[in-house]
Amino acid sequence: MDSTGTFRHKPHDKLFRYVFQDPEEARQLLEFHLEAEVRQPVRWDTMALNSGAFVDRLMGEWFADLLFDVEMLDGVETHSGRILLEHQSTVDPRMPLRLLFYINLVWARDPGIGTSACPPILPVVFYQGPGAWSRSVHLADQFPNPDMTWVKRLTFQHALIDQSRMMPGEIRGGPRGCIAQWLMMAAFHPDRRREALALAAQRVAEISPQDEAVGLFAEYVYHTQPDEESFELFRNAVSHYSRAVGERIMSYADIIEARGEARGEARGKAVAEKIALEHQLQTVDNMLRDGLDWHTIERYTTVSSERYEEMKGQLDEWTVPE
Repeated sequence: MDSTGTFRHKPHDKLFRYVFQDPEEARQLLEFHLEAEVRQPVRWDTMALNSGAFVDRLMGEWFADLLFDVEMLDGVETHSGRILLEHQSTVDPRMPLRLLFYINLVWARDPGIGTSACPPILPVVFYQGPGAWSRSVHLADQFPNPDMTWVKRLTFQHALIDQSRMMPGEIRGGPRGCIAQWLMMAAFHPDRRREALALAAQRVAEISPQDEAVGLFAEYVYHTQPDEESFELFRNAVSHYSRAVGERIMSYADIIEARGEARGEARGKAVAEKIALEHQLQTVDNMLRDGLDWHTIERYTTVSSERYEEMKGQLDEWTVPE
């Protein structure tokens, strides 16, 4: 993986996916945060990353879903299940509806549906934005009158890990999972930045200087901190524990800065817009191939059939400045 330019766009989603696609890191995050009644039936030693090909191919990089297969105990019987882990850095008022849509897509492409029982899927939202999560986790609350008899039958809800009010010392998880949580906390919460960066630096210093994770964590800090002082604070803290890892971080910073200067802001912006347009078109193309109608497509992507044709023409004529 090229560790230069990785976190220039959507850095929080990319860091989350990079770290928590490791089932062990995801397991430690979920075991600590999920309620006991949700956590206890899961045989955590069976947790494995599902390829997620359907979700990834359909949604492109619009979302950061991670899909895991697990086994669950029901008395003496064992059943298959899945955990859908979604990262959010902003509050989405339609989150329950969106997650239900994802789950239906996963079920729709499962070849076992219709010949065997439907595997339950637990949706979990991990949130670490600037303010507390302020919307309901219940699908029924998406409707004007959640007390209506019909609406009461809609019992779907998602689990929520809201770290917006946590302090750095309360973070728990695997080694790299803790680093990711501290770095995202430093990005969203200036009042906790110094402590979070210091704790992350101590763990980063324990990684081999040759491990690509060092560069990825450094690049995330580089692109998400408001000034050079914060990046220097992080690098100096790493150097305090490991001079070799600190020097490695400095070399990554030089590469990132050189690439940014060579590209120029105009070219960087043009490339980002072109990639975003390509992702939108790919998402719509995949939805069309999977048989979704334009009403559904427009509802979830805001792209109408007319806008779709305009976007294709726009992409054909796109030029990126040198």
